[in-house]
Amino acid sequence: MQEWQQELEEAACIDGCGVVRTMVQVIFPLVKPTSITIGVLFFLWTWNDFLMPSLMISDSNKRTLTVMIYMFKSNASSEWNLLIAALTLSIIPIVVLYILAQKYITSGITAGAIKM
Repeated sequence: MQEWQQELEEAACIDGCGVVRTMVQVIFPLVKPTSITIGVLFFLWTWNDFLMPSLMISDSNKRTLTVMIYMFKSNASSEWNLLIAALTLSIIPIVVLYILAQKYITSGITAGAIKM
């Protein structure tokens, strides 16, 4: 543990905070940008997963969006306009999530750039 982190915990203890209050009011706000960044990256990883759903799910009604888009394109015919429309619709949740979490992601990136 770094020295400034230990000082923050000691200051919270001196102010009368218990363990739970120290975690909620001191520690969690410090790790919020990192947690949100990891959450966004995990969502992207899960959303874009192709291999496991294509191997595990055999029922065509339960396939994930990425597998359905892959199945949409066949070797015999490709309707590119519908494929591009499906790809555009699949990107919308990712863009919305990034826009909502952008300030936390950038603050998490810049937090490591300052010297304490």
